[in-house]
Amino acid sequence: MRCKGTNWSFLLLIVLLLRSFGTRLSVLFDVQVS
Repeated sequence: MRCKGTNWSFLLLIVLLLRSFGTRLSVLFDVQVS
């Protein structure tokens, strides 16, 4: 159970990081295009 909990929190953290990174990339692309 403990391993599952840590895995879930780790996956959630990775998803949040990917989302923030994706928004940054989209903003950079928008700036470059415009």
